[in-house]
Amino acid sequence: MDLFGSSSDEEDETTASTPITPTRPPENGVMQFHTGTEQALLVYVTQQTKAGDSPEQILKIIDTFCEERHWMMHIGSLKVEILRDALLKRMATFTIPTPPTLIMLELGTYCGYSAIQLCSLLRTHHPTQPFLLYSLEISQQNARVARSIIDLAGFSDNVKVFVTHDVEDGLVEITKDLKPETTQFIDLLFIDHDKDSYLSDLQLIIKNSHLNSSSVVIADNVIMGRIDDYLEFVREEANKPDGLFLETHIFESTVEYCTQDIAQFGEEALQDGVEVSVFR
Repeated sequence: MDLFGSSSDEEDETTASTPITPTRPPENGVMQFHTGTEQALLVYVTQQTKAGDSPEQILKIIDTFCEERHWMMHIGSLKVEILRDALLKRMATFTIPTPPTLIMLELGTYCGYSAIQLCSLLRTHHPTQPFLLYSLEISQQNARVARSIIDLAGFSDNVKVFVTHDVEDGLVEITKDLKPETTQFIDLLFIDHDKDSYLSDLQLIIKNSHLNSSSVVIADNVIMGRIDDYLEFVREEANKPDGLFLETHIFESTVEYCTQDIAQFGEEALQDGVEVSVFR
């Protein structure tokens, strides 16, 4: 995939297989949420992880849990190419003789899957690039799970998770921690939190001048979540000669971990997409 035409109740233990066999209980299927799922994921990942496992292996363990035990709302493996190409798009404009630290901001940590995925992609494709990922999460319990899994993946020195109910407060804490020379410090923004807050939080970040020129903004679940106001905003700005965004594109996919549910709901009902935009 080439972006922009350029460069909770868990039961029997099962093992991953390819193709995926329909072993997940129906009551734990797509868009089903149960108390304790996140903690059960942490227990599962901890039990399944072996010394020396790579971040990619840990992500596969999470995928197996979600495919065979309980559906969860991670970005999932199907969209990894979208993340990769968006990250490479940003890095194509970021490279300088002595690269500074690349700063990524994630809205919605959940259990740390996307944070690990972004860090792993960056380390794979730009192994000498220094980077930090700040992640804002509303749930203290989810943040604890995320920190533990991120630590297992070996990225605890690169990822800082802040618990906050307000993105503006979180940005204040990040600024205190980072002590940037200017207000513009975000090189990549990944949005995957409260679907009703995508637009307002993006506009807040823009208003506070936190996005660097050529920053890439990635918004997950924009089709499934029917986040029409967000899509209208970024697309209108991209269509203006001097708009806030240089370009924006939708990359269609399906809801994560839904292979077993397509027969029941139909593929159309499980359509999803990621909007990737480049700030001017």
